[in-house]
Amino acid sequence: MAKKKQPERLERKTADILDAYIRYQDNTEPGLAYKRWVGVSLLAACMQRKCRLEMGTLRFYPNMYIILVGPPGRARKGTAMGPAKKHLANLQVTVAAEATTREALIRRINEAVSTYNDTTEPGQMNMQMHCSLTVFSDELTVFLGYSNKDLMSNLADWFDCSDKWVYDTKGSGTDDITNLWLNIIGATTPELMQATMPMELMGGGLSSRMIFVYASKKGKKVPFPMLTEEEEQLRKDVEYDLESLIQMQGKFTFGKGFLKEYQAYYLSKPETSTIKSRHLAYYWERREVHLLKLSMIMSASRSNEMVIRACDFRKALLWLSDAEKLMPMAFDGMGHREDAPVVALVRELATRERTTLNELSNMLMADIDPDNLIEMLTQLERQGHIKIDKLSNGRNWVIETKKRKKETRDG
Repeated sequence: MAKKKQPERLERKTADILDAYIRYQDNTEPGLAYKRWVGVSLLAACMQRKCRLEMGTLRFYPNMYIILVGPPGRARKGTAMGPAKKHLANLQVTVAAEATTREALIRRINEAVSTYNDTTEPGQMNMQMHCSLTVFSDELTVFLGYSNKDLMSNLADWFDCSDKWVYDTKGSGTDDITNLWLNIIGATTPELMQATMPMELMGGGLSSRMIFVYASKKGKKVPFPMLTEEEEQLRKDVEYDLESLIQMQGKFTFGKGFLKEYQAYYLSKPETSTIKSRHLAYYWERREVHLLKLSMIMSASRSNEMVIRACDFRKALLWLSDAEKLMPMAFDGMGHREDAPVVALVRELATRERTTLNELSNMLMADIDPDNLIEMLTQLERQGHIKIDKLSNGRNWVIETKKRKKETRDG
């Protein structure tokens, strides 16, 4: 019997899709972190459940739950998501509606059924069915609703892409979804995180499966965010190359360099999380899962060969480590204290490059009395977040960040 060939994949026009995706948006205002992680979600959306990675009895798929977090209007979350949204529409990748109920989302996943030929074993063709869906939500609060514990519990279950997920139907017993795969890219603010996500879910199940990408401000000011001819051609090349990811199917393998790098990382990883946030305590235990999924995506971004090499792991580790530096900031305002959102707002304002007590008092007069504001600022100074210089007249303070102090000292 003659061997059947895999579908021919498109020859690439870029050396690395993610790098090219970021490069063509150079003349836009979102910071590098937002561009990176929206790009990761875009590639994952194209790969779907057709691609997988096996490690012993474990199996991983290239879906990720990526949440952009930042103050409203300032960090350009929506701007960062815009190009990916257009690519997905042009490529006709299945995307969920902005607002939906849990039942409607389950139905949408079940309807997103597709098939592909798994050519993992040479000479064999194995028709596989999968239900792959990407949630693309500019306003994650609209998608999740408020304290929707059932939906968030389901999202935690779906992250691992069950071969069969069984659920109860209203008045009709049970039903199941075969080969479920869900990918999420969403945006929110620290304040809305508290209103949307219950503490008991954020502390463990769901938050450990999410990558929170925080930015406090835009990357740069761009009065005319228009693409040059070269950038427009690069945008077209990226979309062309994304087609090769849609065609990609089967099992990724490990290169020897990856195995050496991963082993060294795993054996040297601290047992206790280096990320100082109680909301991310369980995330540290799931970090390897994120790294393996991300390494698969980095490999697909670089080449059609479906081999994960050392360079893919190093890039995945670099991007994830960079995101983790600011990840705790995503949880500012979350807690059991009634004034937690005000604390977050005070911290956000107080950690600008330079401000004064009078300015903060005027901005926060509807939220907090002056004595409490002073107490909170004093606490932030003790924690090392800010430096307070009290003026000689005693009626005002100048408040500077540690970054500002370093720049002044170095200058």
